[in-house]
Amino acid sequence: MAGRRTLGTRRASLCKALYFIANGLLDVYAKGLVHGSLSSHNVFVSSPTFIQVGVPGTRLAAAVVASDVYAFGILTSELNAFQLPFDDYDFDDEVALTTAVVDGGLRPTLREKRDDWYRDLVGRCVDADPLNRPTAQDALLWCSCSIAFVT
Repeated sequence: MAGRRTLGTRRASLCKALYFIANGLLDVYAKGLVHGSLSSHNVFVSSPTFIQVGVPGTRLAAAVVASDVYAFGILTSELNAFQLPFDDYDFDDEVALTTAVVDGGLRPTLREKRDDWYRDLVGRCVDADPLNRPTAQDALLWCSCSIAFVT
């Protein structure tokens, strides 16, 4: 029984981390900015309940919000696999990787044992068509509903 509680706690912690990251994006947008370079390298975890999104890459609102949502999906896949996305592929350089993503439809892989809501969230965030991606607000709501579900 204790193992199940631990699993639930881990799942809840992951949901909460995603919730805090999405909320951080909304804070950036509230200031009329777009992050423009969201990645695991600029998400700072001080404790399980204090996570900040660093803003070194912020740009004026001319940048596309949908790219932040794509980056959120990539970050979500990193949290699932505990490795950089596409790390299990052997590309010669970044151009080859970019071509595989943009032209070939390559998307990050998730562990097999992952809830449907998580797969759906990542899939929608990294959709090739930016118009099909959720907003940061949608992602926040998705995560908050999932927190309620797993706790």
